Amino acid sequence: MSKKKTNQGFTLAELLITIFIISFISTMLVVNWRTNEKQYAVQRAAQSIIQSARRVQDMALSGKKSSDSQHPASYGIHFDSQNTNSYILYGDMNGNDPYQPSDILIETVFLDSDIEIYALSSHTNLDVAFTIPDGFAMINYHGGNSDSDASVDIRIKGVNCPSNYCKSIIIKDTGEISIQ
Repeated sequence: MSKKKTNQGFTLAELLITIFIISFISTMLVVNWRTNEKQYAVQRAAQSIIQSARRVQDMALSGKKSSDSQHPASYGIHFDSQNTNSYILYGDMNGNDPYQPSDILIETVFLDSDIEIYALSSHTNLDVAFTIPDGFAMINYHGGNSDSDASVDIRIKGVNCPSNYCKSIIIKDTGEISIQ
């Protein structure tokens, strides 16, 4: 009876092909992960702006008083075209709606370091004040102009828009807030 000898090892070619396939798949996963990470960062920033706008809108709807018992005429969110990495939530104390240093500063909100506000519908400062007690939006641009809706455009720094790395937040005078 003769025994057949079987070779149970891998050849060098089989081993190299396997390593190549695993490396290729790993590379594709890392590239897709980085792409998705940037898209999610922009989406998170857009959601943060919406959450802030809804926060001051809710304060207006509830007629909430500030911590020092003063009662603002409205609550708002202020965007400055010169400051691309933050925005301000405020209580309007003098009833004129746009943010001024004499108003109550509720909070300054900073965006992630790789996100920027690159455009406002006004091209200058933009203030959206929600009226007490109905929560409608008074949209004021620098110089007192008013409009029926406003947009805040954000993106990953240095990216050209439109792309998957850009979002527009739309605030209508009816109080509706959405992302496009």
